Amino acid sequence: MNTPNKNGGVIKAPGEAAALPVLVKAPPLPVLPLVLVDERFIAHLDRLATKVEALKITNVAAAQSAANLLVEITDLGRQLDRNRAAAKRPFLDINSAIEAAARAPAGTLAQLKAGVQKHIAEWDADLRRRAEESERARQAEIARLKEEKRRQDEEAKRTAAELAASLPAGAAAAALDLDFEDDGIPAEPAPKSEIEKQIEALKYAPPAVSTAAPAGVQYRSRLLFTVTDIAKLPEQFITRSANEKLIREVFVVGFKDGDPLPSLPGVEFKVDRVPVSTGRAPALF
Repeated sequence: MNTPNKNGGVIKAPGEAAALPVLVKAPPLPVLPLVLVDERFIAHLDRLATKVEALKITNVAAAQSAANLLVEITDLGRQLDRNRAAAKRPFLDINSAIEAAARAPAGTLAQLKAGVQKHIAEWDADLRRRAEESERARQAEIARLKEEKRRQDEEAKRTAAELAASLPAGAAAAALDLDFEDDGIPAEPAPKSEIEKQIEALKYAPPAVSTAAPAGVQYRSRLLFTVTDIAKLPEQFITRSANEKLIREVFVVGFKDGDPLPSLPGVEFKVDRVPVSTGRAPALF
């Protein structure tokens, strides 16, 4: 049979013949419709329903009649179960044969799918790593340019202050009082410096590395967790529950009708008595 290699391809044995169809080997279907229960069974069921409707236990003999009726109902239910199992068997056999035939190609498909998913996941992880590195570099460059602009601004202020200090006192004051704006007309904003343009371009630049999924694929993300130290968890994240398995093993298993009720703080025991057929009464059919 063809088997996938580690890259998701298919390895063929030397001289291997062309692939053959997968055949389902199963018994033939039974003739339909099937007879699950016959007229005799239905008539018996009707008689039982009539007896149950009229049932009233007032003495020991009536109780025994009710017990016999319970056995009869149980036996008829078992007959129905046998008929149902026999009717389903051919279809279950065919279902098993189909599942067995599909197992090999389904396994190959699962391996191929897992291989492709692994490659896409690795590609996505590498894209995200490169995108994060690119974003860190972009932010670092923006921070560097802002720092450079701050130094340039401080240098310009220092130069202006030195120039003002070198002028005569009156000239410096007059220079500070100059008004170049026309009345009522706001001044146009100063043109952006080269470094400001660089910062703005970096801020609004599209991502250097796109992490978009290929067409036909979307990523399903789930948050996974592992509790490493339950002692550190807040109380609302801790649940306490009774060890019902141990209670059942210690008290329930082996309990017999007539045994005294056990006692366990925090637990209430009660006996559930349900009449069941023992099969000892004579069946009436």
